[in-house]
Amino acid sequence: MRIAALDLGSNSFLCLLAEANHQGITRVHKDLVEIVRLGKDLNKTQVISRESLQRAKVCLENFKKEIDLFNPDKVLAYATSAARDATNSEEFFKIGRDLGIHIEIISGDKEALTTYRGVFWGFSSESKMSEKNLLIDIGGGSTEVILGQEMNLLNAVSIDIGAVRLTEKWLTGYPVKATELQLLKSHVLEEVSNQLSWVKQSPPQRVLAVAGTPTTLAAAELGGYVPEKVDGYVFTPEMLERWIEILSSSNLEEITTKFGIPRGRADILLSGIVILKTILEVFKLPEVVVSTRGVRYGVVANFFLEQIRE
Repeated sequence: MRIAALDLGSNSFLCLLAEANHQGITRVHKDLVEIVRLGKDLNKTQVISRESLQRAKVCLENFKKEIDLFNPDKVLAYATSAARDATNSEEFFKIGRDLGIHIEIISGDKEALTTYRGVFWGFSSESKMSEKNLLIDIGGGSTEVILGQEMNLLNAVSIDIGAVRLTEKWLTGYPVKATELQLLKSHVLEEVSNQLSWVKQSPPQRVLAVAGTPTTLAAAELGGYVPEKVDGYVFTPEMLERWIEILSSSNLEEITTKFGIPRGRADILLSGIVILKTILEVFKLPEVVVSTRGVRYGVVANFFLEQIRE
């Protein structure tokens, strides 16, 4: 079956064009991503701006051309944090309807479940699946932290700390002022400590991270984005701290030219790394493994798993 699966987040829009069956995805035709920044200034205004809506429209028009060429049997689109929080999200949904794309807004809990399924559905290693896995999904507006074993969720929390949200709240420019960085770190530490205390009671055997923060950082380490190398790349807290020091002391031009960080992520990557490192440090987790899968893969998984239930 041919499926187009869209993940419409606060910072980036992704479109997976793939063939799949009840056992998993059998072939990926295209895996598209565009930086849209739908959630820009949303933390201050509670509305999706005209500029953001226009960027979303252009991106979805581009995706629609690719979808039509692919000619899928099913088109599925999930919208996450920005659409949940905005008072004018109906304007965003109308853009989708006008293009023949029905956009479903999902809760933080469903986003967590979808992310987990996206990473592990069709996973071939039974030994790894039997372990307790902690999955960290750092988005633009929120971060989902999921504990699971095999295809079962043991716990999941969605926290309103995302890379875009934190950057807009705490950072005024680059290089970052030491006082601003400390306030950012303190805020993240408080949120993680208060909302993720259950991790200590059920420590995982393995920690994985998905979305733009870990994949962009792995690409910077590797000197370019090669999916086969980015997937499975390992970071320690010490490696993450080194990048916090590098990024916070650089200007945006240096971040993009010297390290190859895309302009749409250059200003928010630091906040994402602070979230990831804080989670590892608070719970004394020695490393995190990068996964290139996520919500868009979970959109496909949900479709087939819900069919089985019916």
